[in-house]
Amino acid sequence: MKKDLFSSLRCLVVDDEPKAQQALARLISEMSWLELLGCCSNVPQALEIIVNHRPDIIFLDVEMPGLTGLDLLKSLPPPRPHVILVTAYKEYALDAFEYDVTDFLLKPVSWPRFIKTILKISVKHQPHFPDDPVAGESEDSPGERRAPAGTGAERQGYAWLRSDKKFHRIPHQHIYALVALKDYVKIYYTEGMLLVRENLGGMEERLPDTDFVRIHRSCIVNRHAVKTIEGNMVKMIDGSEYLIADRLRREMILRLLTR
Repeated sequence: MKKDLFSSLRCLVVDDEPKAQQALARLISEMSWLELLGCCSNVPQALEIIVNHRPDIIFLDVEMPGLTGLDLLKSLPPPRPHVILVTAYKEYALDAFEYDVTDFLLKPVSWPRFIKTILKISVKHQPHFPDDPVAGESEDSPGERRAPAGTGAERQGYAWLRSDKKFHRIPHQHIYALVALKDYVKIYYTEGMLLVRENLGGMEERLPDTDFVRIHRSCIVNRHAVKTIEGNMVKMIDGSEYLIADRLRREMILRLLTR
């Protein structure tokens, strides 16, 4: 399901609650490169639209009269679109994992959480960019092993990171940016740079999305450490510069950086 870079991603909302349909439709309308294909209230209607119009993204409620959203997941014809489960019940998060859906949104859906989900999808529709968009940086020797999994530290306002055989306790506000480098992540912070053996997606999950914004497939920045934004370039307070992925995502990223 590969789209032209500047074409719209077509969305289908499947929910039996009119207010929920309207809420998602409003969020979708805020993004110029998302197109609302339609809204429907049951699985048979949804399947008909899916077969005839091939949406790129389906926002799917779970509990509906008759067939459920999970029944629809079992019946989806290939090629499978991105499916985002949207429900008021947290217990369906496990079903989201088991059915390998793109994301799980809890009602009522907030704007920051909606954008984070759309960013995740948009990464898969952008062309390949260099692994490291930062110019003029030095290479340090790699650290060892993956940083320990979060045990609540991230929610306390800091992250434990392993680099060069040491565990470093870094407050979130001290982190400027994270840049992917193959199997490692370069973490730029107030005292320099750490090289951590972890993927960027794992780091993204550990950091608060209210502060950290993924502006590129290979880069996450702390919005509080941004000095200026000019064109597609973000300049940080430490003087480093990072590239925003493409002009479609720029609109959404600017909303997150400046909110």
